[in-house]
Amino acid sequence: MRFTEFTYFLITIYICFTIVTEKEKSRRRILVLLVIFQIFLGIYHVRKNIRNLDYIKKYHDIYQSKLEEYPDAPVLHLSTFDLLLISDSFLKKPHWIVNYQKKFDLMEEKLKEANVSHFQVFVYDFVPPKDDNVTEEFYKEWINTKFEIKSKYYEKQTDEKIAGFRLMLWKMK
Repeated sequence: MRFTEFTYFLITIYICFTIVTEKEKSRRRILVLLVIFQIFLGIYHVRKNIRNLDYIKKYHDIYQSKLEEYPDAPVLHLSTFDLLLISDSFLKKPHWIVNYQKKFDLMEEKLKEANVSHFQVFVYDFVPPKDDNVTEEFYKEWINTKFEIKSKYYEKQTDEKIAGFRLMLWKMK
């Protein structure tokens, strides 16, 4: 359930409790109308967004199955935007953001020291959408930070493009 639908649900419950305690009939009618309005808004949003959810679920399942092919391979993301798109795979394996080549170099050293034989890179292959609530500085530093990885110790084995995303597998040289 998305935040919007959850909010409609909570407001409806609150209004129902208010109806029970309200003594004046005219106010009760207004509250009943608000409940009906909330229910219709909830139904509208669920129906409107169900197509989007089906589309997202399809690709989510594809990526989860790809990530599960290498259960012991950590996942590196080249931006915060990429990291947030993966959702529940955080529960199954570690994920890190390396938003600049310098950070990748540091992470690569740590992976090598820990004898990590391979890792995956997940990246959105287009310019991420700009959120009005994010400063330009944050957007440039954490969201729109794609780069081509240059590795000293690992080499790229696969580079798949699926629905605007790239999923790469890197193995130790």
